[in-house]
Amino acid sequence: MNGTFIVRRIYCELELNLRIRPKKRLKRDKPDALAVPDIANHTWSMDFMADQLADGRSIRTLNVLDHCTAGYCVAISREWTSTARD
Repeated sequence: MNGTFIVRRIYCELELNLRIRPKKRLKRDKPDALAVPDIANHTWSMDFMADQLADGRSIRTLNVLDHCTAGYCVAISREWTSTARD
């Protein structure tokens, strides 16, 4: 038998609390720096946004952003009710 099983059995018989050991943290490497695009229309991001109007109707927008031109939105598609198939 392993020593830890004997200790656990004795602690359980005496109704003692077992010491809970904290988990060891994994040391991770630092992530690489993000590459900044050089030319426009090379890297894009898509983002869904949703909001509700005062009359209760919900509106969803799909925003397409260009990474090179900061703050420039390439396209906005808006729908009253859009699904993943749209």
